[in-house]
Amino acid sequence: MDKKGALELSMNTIVIIVIGVTLLALGLVFVRGLFDRLSGQTNLIFDEADAAITQLAAHEGKLTVPTQFEVTRGKQSNLNIYLVNELNEMKTFNVGIEPSSTSSFQNPNLKVDVAANSVTLNPGEEAKIVLGALIPSGSPSGSAAYVIKITVDGQPYAEQGFFIEVK
Repeated sequence: MDKKGALELSMNTIVIIVIGVTLLALGLVFVRGLFDRLSGQTNLIFDEADAAITQLAAHEGKLTVPTQFEVTRGKQSNLNIYLVNELNEMKTFNVGIEPSSTSSFQNPNLKVDVAANSVTLNPGEEAKIVLGALIPSGSPSGSAAYVIKITVDGQPYAEQGFFIEVK
């Protein structure tokens, strides 16, 4: 009888160990998923905070463009640029974007475009123009220089360069 009791005791121990390991594994999977979701929310919150700060900032020049813009391969990325009418009358501004001739990184798969090619502004009025960039997910990493050119009535109004960093 002693041997049968010892066998039952070891079977109970094995069952308890299996249940404990299973619960530990499930707990670790749950905690990992929780941190992954928390990380995604943190990135979203910081992006929203950056956008809010940018909107609050005074755009004193004719054209405000960040100097660097990061694009992740396989994802659409947007950049906000700001245009201010410093002329004395209402005008229509034409927006153009082109690769800089000084850029060493030329990737034909990198598509960069503006949401609106023209915008009409009253004197002193400001407009947010959205610039979009997309690069397929197998493209090489690198940094490309682009220039945004603003014209009014066929005459240059403002011009500013920036870099697109492909990650």
